[in-house]
Amino acid sequence: MSKWLMTVCALLTGVALSAGDLNARLSDSGIVALTDAGRDVLYIESFRTVDAEGKTIGNLLDAPVKIFRNRRSARAEWAADEFTAGMMLEPAGDGMAKLTLNMKFLRAIPLVKRVELIWASQVRESALSGLSTEGKPHEIELAYENCNLKIALSGNNVPYVINDLRPPLPVRGSRTVMSWSYDPQKVDRIECAMTFDLNKR
Repeated sequence: MSKWLMTVCALLTGVALSAGDLNARLSDSGIVALTDAGRDVLYIESFRTVDAEGKTIGNLLDAPVKIFRNRRSARAEWAADEFTAGMMLEPAGDGMAKLTLNMKFLRAIPLVKRVELIWASQVRESALSGLSTEGKPHEIELAYENCNLKIALSGNNVPYVINDLRPPLPVRGSRTVMSWSYDPQKVDRIECAMTFDLNKR
């Protein structure tokens, strides 16, 4: 099993944790991307709130963002009238990368029923495995042409569901949607941590 041997460097376009052609990066626009040999293996396409019919109410990534960097990590922060949110990318030890995200609602938003984090990929070959819910720590695995990506989920304070969306053949690529339920009477924040371990084959 080939682990990431990561070094951390501050870049004009974000912070990269890398070994050779493989890296994880938080860009100036708040986009987290995992790349292998110059290709986006996985990247955040949307972090949004949706209504009961699945229509987008707001996309966090469309809001103004502030980026903070040091030699060990990068952090993105968003602020709006209804919420504040943040993502932090950092090394996780043993050659892995960790993404921590949080969203705090400053007031109830009755129309919102779910919060969704959508990961997209243009090179994925097979469906993910290890789907489970109830907010318990668990691991999912994504298979690619020449590598496997394991994502260990922890720290969820709200039950969640993971869906694997794939386009009709012959189009390549897929989307992995992590969805948290939102009840304005019970939920005022959403928290989650994801640890990434990419193994070359």
